[in-house]
Amino acid sequence: MGELAKLPNIGKTVEEQLNRVGITTVEKLKEAGMVKDSGDR
Repeated sequence: MGELAKLPNIGKTVEEQLNRVGITTVEKLKEAGMVKDSGDR
């Protein structure tokens, strides 16, 4: 299991799909606008 699959609602399959489009880290996922910052309200 990689870094992304440890996030809520992201399992192995979704992680593989994200990896295929070049999203391999939490930082890249944030850059893509798919992770809500815990400070957002």
